[in-house]
Formats: sequence, structure tokens, C-alpha cells
Amino acid sequence: MTVTVVADPLFVPPRIQVTVTVPSGNIMANPVLSRIVNGVAEQVREQPSAGFDTRTISDYEMPYDVPVTYEFTTDYSTPSGTTVWDETWPNLSAWTTAYGSFTVSSGTATTTSTAAQIDRAVSSTAFKRVVISSLATTVSTGGVNNSSISFGPANQVQLFVTPTGKVRVVDGVGLRSTVTTITASAPITIDFLNQYVVITGTGGTWTSALRSNTNFTDVTLRSDIPAGTGSFTVGEVKITNYPTSSSTDQLSSPVAISPLQPWLIHPSNPGLSMPLSSKDRSAVAIRSVGEVSNTSTITEHPILGQALPITTTSGPRLGSKYQLQLMSRTAAQERAIMGLVSDGTPLLFRAPFIYPIGIEEGFYAVGDVTRTRLADRLGDETRFITLPLTRVQSPIVNVQNTGWSWAALAAQFATWADEANGYASWADVFTNNRKPGY
Repeated sequence: MTVTVVADPLFVPPRIQVTVTVPSGNIMANPVLSRIVNGVAEQVREQPSAGFDTRTISDYEMPYDVPVTYEFTTDYSTPSGTTVWDETWPNLSAWTTAYGSFTVSSGTATTTSTAAQIDRAVSSTAFKRVVISSLATTVSTGGVNNSSISFGPANQVQLFVTPTGKVRVVDGVGLRSTVTTITASAPITIDFLNQYVVITGTGGTWTSALRSNTNFTDVTLRSDIPAGTGSFTVGEVKITNYPTSSSTDQLSSPVAISPLQPWLIHPSNPGLSMPLSSKDRSAVAIRSVGEVSNTSTITEHPILGQALPITTTSGPRLGSKYQLQLMSRTAAQERAIMGLVSDGTPLLFRAPFIYPIGIEEGFYAVGDVTRTRLADRLGDETRFITLPLTRVQSPIVNVQNTGWSWAALAAQFATWADEANGYASWADVFTNNRKPGY
């Protein structure tokens, strides 16, 4: 396993790309990527997904002109190849019928019963992989089909499939769903790890944090067609063992990034971020910083008969407040500034050593914005825009569209139909805000 880093100071906004490479076939659980600066570790806002092989993360929040090291920790397991059992349905001799009936044909088990159930035991060993080559239901118009394959005891993990291919997963924690195609060439895979279940299909990967041990001792096929008529079909079901889970802790080589301008960075939507300059006329200009204030938390309490009060404090003096005044030269620049501050998310200010402007680096909440015309004449698009900044803690938000592009969209969806199923609107496409399971 390796962690490699590449500085990209000319990207908008500047970024360090961190690539976590793990051997193919390794299944990750609880991966964490951290940024280490001057010996202090902080988690990167975008985190690698569990269950992946290799992933590149873009970090937009690293300090400038300072060496940064990235640390990657994870639990992982690798398939051992030991088969517990491989059900290809020559018959039902290994299964116990609870009620109803199933029939076997052409490598599948099928039932058309309104209610039927068969069970098969599994040796109780942790860290298993289940691969299902097909899982399908049909139902008459207006009918309902709640048929499922489950892993127990007590139906610890249940997979329901609808006639349209939507798979619902119930894991004892809550209801989740993913749209996927389940065929021999695109099976659904369920990895039972240490307190994690990773479910992977063509619709994506979903990790469930089970609150109980992920051992399972039986597999259950159950038809449940309470209205109308229909069928439930299951293809090959193969269960293999994993070796005991291991852990790894990897460090990257130090890397520093040196952009040429200060930046206001939107943490959850980096594409809105904006460079600031007093030299480049194509960029928004910094006109002034204004007064800096630090509010006291001291309260005075007059004492009866005493000339001098006593004081109490609720904590240290508050962070700095600034009146940052920018100058936009075009209507497009003005719209970009307002788009950056419109959702109220605190913004990250970063500046290179070569461009000191007297503002501490960190996150700032933006107060009431004012816009003033430079000249009172029609056609002049120049504006002075004042941003009241208050130093605050890092916001708890996720990255929506890190490194998102039309090329990335085309690489992740085979057809436009697949893409359309993955998003609720074009706005969601632009921010890569996908439906659950995609």
C-alpha cells in the first residue's frame, strides 16, 4: 500500500492530489486520510471510500509554502480463496424447507409461491465474502413483491430486489437502497468484515456499520408476494472466507504547494473558490483590509460600596474580525463573489508567503455584504464589495464536487440513461450530488 502526492498550484483552487493505492482485491474498512502539518494531524475533508482498490483525493485546504505529510490508516482483508460453499442449484438437497416450495433449473432457484422459505447453514467464521450472480423478482400489475435473501441469525442483513432492479438493504441499522444490475458478469458482492458490511454492485459501493458481530451462520431465501402474482429467482451464491483482518498505517513523502495569489476557498464546493489580487487586473482585487477587532468576553460586575468592579470571563478573547473590501471590475466577477458567499458556509482564507495582506489564515464567517458603485454612471461595472469577516472554526460539511468534470462524469457512467438515473436534477449533476447508491 502506498500514498503518493502531487502539488497542483495552478488548479482552481490550488490543490494537492493524494493517491491511495492498495493491491487489487483488498477490501478496506474504516479508511482515514489525515494531513500532518508541524506534527499536528487533521483529517482531510474528503475521505476515501471503504471497499475500494485505488482512489485519488483532492485536498484544497492545506496551508501554502509549508511541508505537508499525508497519513493513511485502514483495516483491510484480502480474499483467501477458500470456498465455504458454492451453490449452483443442481438440486435443493443442502437446503431445509421451512414452508412453500422452490424449484431449480438452469443454475437458478425459483419460486412462484406467495410465501416460501428455504435455509442453508454456514460455518460460523468471521470475514466472509458472498457473491450472488443473479437476484430478480417479477410481479403482476399492481402487485407487491417483498422477496429477499438474508444472512443471519435473525436476518442480520437482508437484500430485497424490486422488478425494476432496485435493491433495498436492511441491516438492523436502517433502510438503504442502491440501483444495480445483478448478472454473472456484474454480480452483487457482500463483504462481511469486522463490524462492517461492504455491499458492492454496478450501482456503487455502500458500507454499513453494523452494531453487532458480522459473523453469520445461515442463509435464507424467502418469497413474500402479499398481493398479485409473481416470482423470485436467485442465481449462483458463492461464499468464501477471508483471513483475519489486518491494519496499516502509511505516510506520504512531504510536499509543499506555492500558489501565486491569496484564495477564498469554499470548503464544500471548491469550484466556487476565488483568487484575490491587487496586481492581476483579470482577478478580483483586494482594496483594503480595514480595522481588525477582537471582542472581549469579560463582564464587569459593580460591587455595592466599592469603586472598583470585579470581572468574570466566559473564555478567551474572540477571534479576529476584519472588513475585507474587494473590487470587482466586471459584472461576472461581482456575480462570482456573491455566488461564493450566497449559501453562508464559512470560507477558508489562504495566502502564500510572497503575498502578505494582514489577514490570519483560517475559516471566516461572512456577515452582511455591501456593494458600492465606483462611479455613478450607466455602464460602469466596477464595484467595491465589503465582506465582514469573523474568524470561526472549520465547518462540518462534505465536499460536493471535488475534481468534478464532464470527463469524470463520462468515465463513471456507461450511458446517459445511467447518468439520468443517478441524479435528481441537472443542478445535482453539476455538484455531483448523487442519489443513494450511486
